[in-house]
Amino acid sequence: MKKQIFNLNRTALLAIVFIALGSAVMAQDSTRLVTLKASAQAAYTEAWDKLSANLGLTSDQVTQWKALNQADLKQANAILTDPSLTNDQKKSQLDALHTQQQTSLQSILSPDQYSRWNTEKAAAMQNAQAKASAAKTTAQDKAQDVRANRTAVRQARRN
Repeated sequence: MKKQIFNLNRTALLAIVFIALGSAVMAQDSTRLVTLKASAQAAYTEAWDKLSANLGLTSDQVTQWKALNQADLKQANAILTDPSLTNDQKKSQLDALHTQQQTSLQSILSPDQYSRWNTEKAAAMQNAQAKASAAKTTAQDKAQDVRANRTAVRQARRN
């Protein structure tokens, strides 16, 4: 009888410990999520501020552009999550959406602003491609170093 009570108490104690640990982990995850959201929001605001300053946007232009982006994001999500579309159809519809977005953006920006935007966008794409290429080269160099080290270890073991 005492053993049964002891086992019951031990089981209850373990359950309480697991619940407490689970709650602590969930609280940490919740805190991380809030921090990530705040960080993402700060980056988003900073990017819009920088874009606005670089292109000399008015507050109305920023508002219109943000609304355009939100609408396009919803449409793109709808296209990407539509299970009835093939990948080719999705690509075609996304391309059409992009063309439509560029036309709408031209109506929001002045010709000079649109030209500067395209120049900045091209420079950013080139920068991103250079970073990706450098990262790929670095990964290939590391892989080559690992292979060389393995070969050296094998040769050392043979000798």
